[in-house]
Amino acid sequence: MNKVNFALIGTGHIARTHIAALNSLKNINLVGILSLSNYEKSVSLANQIGVDAYKSSQELFNDERVNAVDIITRHDLHAKLGIQAAEYGKHVLVEKPIATTLKEADQLINACKKNKVKLSVIFQNRFNDIYVNFKRNIDKGKFGKINLVVFSWIIHRDKSYFFENSSWRGNKKKSGGGFLMMNAIHYLDLLQWYFGPVHSIYGGISNIKHKIEVEDTAYAVIKFKNNSKGIIYGTTAAPVSLPPEMEFYGTRSIAKIKDNNYIINSERAFARQIKDFVLSIINNKKPLVDGDEGRKSLEIVLSIYKSEKLKKEVFLN
Repeated sequence: MNKVNFALIGTGHIARTHIAALNSLKNINLVGILSLSNYEKSVSLANQIGVDAYKSSQELFNDERVNAVDIITRHDLHAKLGIQAAEYGKHVLVEKPIATTLKEADQLINACKKNKVKLSVIFQNRFNDIYVNFKRNIDKGKFGKINLVVFSWIIHRDKSYFFENSSWRGNKKKSGGGFLMMNAIHYLDLLQWYFGPVHSIYGGISNIKHKIEVEDTAYAVIKFKNNSKGIIYGTTAAPVSLPPEMEFYGTRSIAKIKDNNYIINSERAFARQIKDFVLSIINNKKPLVDGDEGRKSLEIVLSIYKSEKLKKEVFLN
């Protein structure tokens, strides 16, 4: 195989970013789109870019042209659709989070392994030059032993984000969570990528601004198994938005990353990650962010929720 035929499942706000990334790569052919709730939306978007519109997931999975699916639906459907795709022999690319529970994440990972298809979870920051170069410098010991990292992200979200554009975002069952699951998970993934497995977490969440079932504000203290410590905090209840920011305090030097071009950098990184996934299919190798990697940040988020519920430090395996 030297070309991979994709079908996109989901037509939400991130769809055009995925479509642009898919269409920018030589080894990819986007053949169809499925909206699970609105066939007319599938037709409209499909007609704009010259692909087919599917009426159902079954029709998509039965399409023998399709080698891989790109799943960008609401969070609670990620694992379910991914498992179905794997059972039909389709490779699975899924937006973060991999699932909303660890049980479902494991079921998806195992289904892909059983059916011998590739699985990758979208964490595009791992393909962003800013964060890739920083990872290299950490591994080279440029900063010495990093004892402390502080991450913050201040975001403004108005009511349309939760109640109009995608109403599922404020629903705990459908989204799995708020600020942590929607936003901070990207940087929790980076931190565990930089510093390795997490030993324990103490954190908390709250809801300040909107009447929704998920958190708009969160904090946590993270202890890594390599003895580095992390402090993370953020909110979507702010009147303005500030770029995501990470500060690193090492024994040799101090460093700060402020991603002022977050959206632009993310769009470039999407294409790089999808390319990595496609090459993993063509060359039969493991993608950089496979299912096991995608599971790690989900476990961190869920541990913060557990810490809030138990009001105590939570230890990870």
